[in-house]
Amino acid sequence: MSPAVVRIVRVGMWLMAFALAVLVLASTGFAVALFLFVPAAAALAGMLVWLRHRPVPRATPPTLPVDEAPLRGLSNAQLSRAWQTSYVELAAARDAVTLARLCALRRQQLDEIERRDPTAFGRWINSGYWVRGDSAPFLGT
Repeated sequence: MSPAVVRIVRVGMWLMAFALAVLVLASTGFAVALFLFVPAAAALAGMLVWLRHRPVPRATPPTLPVDEAPLRGLSNAQLSRAWQTSYVELAAARDAVTLARLCALRRQQLDEIERRDPTAFGRWINSGYWVRGDSAPFLGT
């Protein structure tokens, strides 16, 4: 079950227990009910706030190392084509491991492009074409 469903079930169970407690207290008389109901209501309210605001741990995809050596051996035109190809692959990726691998690869590609020509890299980024665009006109072939 997802964490959200588990939380909903837990809150539902606490609400049922609370309703049962109210019925029992109501049958014992007003004074007893007042002294027991008010602290119980405060405790329940606090628990509901805590359940609602506590952080739910999320699974993080594993990060996979990317070897920089193959990128250094590419020409500017080949590196530009690899950038475009990785964008298409990223758009088609459907699982966390593939997304993590492609993001790491694209980060390495950007680092390599910037390492080769920081000025041209800056012009490329500022041009607005940087996500899908061809870096070759800015880096030369």
